[in-house]
Amino acid sequence: AVGVSDCCNFFAAVKVYQAAIAQGIKPILGVDLPCVYPDKPNEISLLPILCQNQIGYKNAVRLVSKAYLE
Repeated sequence: AVGVSDCCNFFAAVKVYQAAIAQGIKPILGVDLPCVYPDKPNEISLLPILCQNQIGYKNAVRLVSKAYLE
């Protein structure tokens, strides 16, 4: 397997997915989303999200879209 995780987007996902599949390697796609906790509003943490399958990828895309809009 090979994985890639972008910060706040999936810009590298298509290229990594296509290259991995072409070589017979399972791609693992991920994204790091910024999170702010209510009790520490001045601190931003990154939450890594890895996609286990197509359903996970779709859910992660929804989260990325929501994070971008809010």
